[in-house]
Amino acid sequence: MHWRQRLMRRPDLHEPGAAHGLTFCCHRRFAFLRAERTCAWLANAIDEARREHHFLLWAYVFMPEHVHLLVWPTRPDFSVSRVLKAIKQPVGTKAVAYLRQHAPDWRASRCGKEGLHSAASGSQAAATTLWR
Repeated sequence: MHWRQRLMRRPDLHEPGAAHGLTFCCHRRFAFLRAERTCAWLANAIDEARREHHFLLWAYVFMPEHVHLLVWPTRPDFSVSRVLKAIKQPVGTKAVAYLRQHAPDWRASRCGKEGLHSAASGSQAAATTLWR
């Protein structure tokens, strides 16, 4: 990402007692969430993150290539970045493993020579490349 784009990104802010609208996209806006399997992985990850990071899920929308969540933290030490990591990383790990097993040529045909990521199987870096 170019440095100017990084400067234009909104910072993760947390105001105690305020709800948070979270939106995140799939890698290169691929429609990974068209599959029920991926949506189930995502729903389970959100539920685990909700219990681990102490927030209420007020609303959610899964679109084919992105997700909207409306969450309300129940503790003052809430961290948006930790919550997003707790949601996105397990889904990315499962999705990359699934693609490697069931469609090994998909990565090269869709993402160039290196595929989704050139990292070793199951690594954190490979898992995070599912999301943008």
